[in-house]
Amino acid sequence: MNENENEKKPEEGADAAPETNTDAGEAVAAGDAAAEEPVAAPAEPEAEAPSEPESQPVAAMFDDVPAQLEADTGPATEAAEAAGETEEPSDTWVTQPFEQPDPGAGSEASAEAEPAGQDGGSDAAVVEEPAAEQPSFAWATQPMEQADAEAGAAAVEPEPEPAPEPQPLRIYEYRFIRVKQNTWDSVEAAILANAAAVAEAGGQLFGVWAGQIGLSANQGIVVTVWTDIDTAKRKGQTALAGINDVSASETLYMEPTTRPVDATPPEGPGIFAHRIFETRREDTERFVQLSDEAWPQFEEVFGTKIFALWRETGHDRAFDRLILLTRYPDYAAWQNSRFWRPEPEPNAADALEKFRERRQITVDTVVYTTRLAEAAG
Repeated sequence: MNENENEKKPEEGADAAPETNTDAGEAVAAGDAAAEEPVAAPAEPEAEAPSEPESQPVAAMFDDVPAQLEADTGPATEAAEAAGETEEPSDTWVTQPFEQPDPGAGSEASAEAEPAGQDGGSDAAVVEEPAAEQPSFAWATQPMEQADAEAGAAAVEPEPEPAPEPQPLRIYEYRFIRVKQNTWDSVEAAILANAAAVAEAGGQLFGVWAGQIGLSANQGIVVTVWTDIDTAKRKGQTALAGINDVSASETLYMEPTTRPVDATPPEGPGIFAHRIFETRREDTERFVQLSDEAWPQFEEVFGTKIFALWRETGHDRAFDRLILLTRYPDYAAWQNSRFWRPEPEPNAADALEKFRERRQITVDTVVYTTRLAEAAG
């Protein structure tokens, strides 16, 4: 080998080395191409493609959800996007019922999703994981509506039932009483004192009258008023409770005709006439009509006051019994108001004519004059 050959070999070796390197580079490049997919594969198991709502308005309502997903997936998601292997977002979770997010659920879901990623990353694993975590808009509003409904129901208190209206006092117990000798004054005072007991029993003391003309000094009249006849029969005696000087009594149960319109007790001063009429039942309505038509003129001319025209109730007799309660200023007024006088009062001619007609259908009548008892002071 000559010197020139020795110098040439290195140059040939230098030329050969690049060829070898070129082949090796091609092999490395081929190897890199072949290994390109496996290199990206390890990043894929960590990729948890976030399942986002398909429509922007719904996604905007959960602005905090992407931040949570980014914290869980972070670099894996970016690697998956760089490789162009991200999945299209699934809208499956939007329709799933909401379950309260579990702080550990993300890590468990990621651990379960890793094997699937190593096998090529199945779509089922990507879809199921968000379905378990993502909230449903329908669930989020429903408990609030329910809470509002319950709060509203609790706030509305049931209205108390109105108290029943008291029944009107309509039945009058009209009681004649006889007392022991010279005890009327004490009996009268005791009856007036029993007014509170009558009211407590559900009735009202209407009036007490001492006899004057037509009744003895030991006789008088007590009237109470009640809601119905049964109550009047059971409780009417309350006005006489504890009074031992009452020796006898007789009761009638009366109902109002055109007067009184209510149970307002009469007032004095004056003379109170109790006139009792008997009429045939078929004539009673006409009797009441004539009386009612005559009273306005009669009261105006003679200064009288008609407090009541009661009709007996609770009987089956052929005749009706009526009681007229009239207050006169004095006995002179009573005398001047008689229709049968030779010269009746001309200013009361219409009223007196009606009383004359009323007398024609009256079977019988009797009158007592009395004094109204009034409580002291």
